Amino acid sequence: MNKDLGDRWLLRHAGYYADPQAAPTDLLNDATEWLGYARGMVDVLSELVFEADTVNVRRLSLAMDGVSVLMDMSARSVAQAHAHWLVSAAGEPYVETTASNDA
Repeated sequence: MNKDLGDRWLLRHAGYYADPQAAPTDLLNDATEWLGYARGMVDVLSELVFEADTVNVRRLSLAMDGVSVLMDMSARSVAQAHAHWLVSAAGEPYVETTASNDA
């Protein structure tokens, strides 16, 4: 198996699961933190590319996929915070729906 394809599969299937009882402000703080990590990676990558004589496009592509995953994790955290706010606006307690309640 191609190592790069295996790494990309892992990046695309990475998940971040926040505490289901986390407050919307905590989730938004997490989202801000993930975006900060993504920005830092982009800054480092752009400086490396600027200073490099040659660029390994496979490694650069893999690093950019990592930035994409961080941004996706941030968006998921914001979406979860938004769901908390919508449910609280309706006056109902928030219940995590990822688990099946068929038992």
